[in-house]
Amino acid sequence: PSGVTGVARIPIGLYYTGLSGPAKGGMAFRPLLTGTTTATVTIPGYTTMTVNGFRSVTVTQPVITVNVNSAQVGSGLQEAGSVSLNASSHNGADIVLTSSDPTIMLIDTLVSGPGYPSITKHLNNGAASFTYYYQAIEGKTGPVSVTATEPRFVTGTVSVTLVPPAVEIQNLPATISVTGPDVGFYAQVGIINGQGTGLSRAENVRGGAPGPLIATFTSGTPAVGTIVDLTGPPGAPTKTAQIVPGLYYTPTSVASGGVGFHPLTTGPSLVTVDITGFTRTTTNGNRVITVQ
Repeated sequence: PSGVTGVARIPIGLYYTGLSGPAKGGMAFRPLLTGTTTATVTIPGYTTMTVNGFRSVTVTQPVITVNVNSAQVGSGLQEAGSVSLNASSHNGADIVLTSSDPTIMLIDTLVSGPGYPSITKHLNNGAASFTYYYQAIEGKTGPVSVTATEPRFVTGTVSVTLVPPAVEIQNLPATISVTGPDVGFYAQVGIINGQGTGLSRAENVRGGAPGPLIATFTSGTPAVGTIVDLTGPPGAPTKTAQIVPGLYYTPTSVASGGVGFHPLTTGPSLVTVDITGFTRTTTNGNRVITVQ
């Protein structure tokens, strides 16, 4: 049992009490509240040393740290973060993770989860961290925070800003032969860089999205080339492809459900991509392909 005072014995032939706590006949200090106390040892007839006979012990409260992979997240998209404890010997901990404004951002511990205003994650004794995902609601922007609490730990929090999402084209070459095969290309989404020319970071469609994103690809000069999909040539000026929750890109080939450019005659054509509610980057959202 624990108490203010405890007794341990030094057997004949030894010069010390048990070294491994009560289980081996020794002593242990059990923290209860934050603060400072003095531990003292006495033996009748023995002098208590002035330094090590009195030991000051300070009990501090362990800390929860909340991290994010990116302090910005695009509307309708999601990012990963982590929660860590600076003490793993906690005998089990239930960490409550909460969004400060669930009308604009939700959280989940599953990459494909629907998202919740608040979640509880249990950590077994010895475990000190876990991954979570923060989901930006479609059409919403502004600051929000994620807070992690556990009664024995100092509360942790981190700030996130929701920004308008952006879309751009990838893998479309600058030139193609008029006699060559169709060339597959795709769109990706994320947050735009400071110049507006491209994405600074690609981000997945959030797990709780109402459905896949529909990317619309257009060939500005269909006489030069058309957009094709699984329905095959000759294609059309416009085709669509989907970005499903949990991914940040449309399928990368026609065979996998994406799109391609089908050359018809020589000349340039401006290929664009659009997603409702997304900004088109100025460089990669508009790509000129020249058929030679």
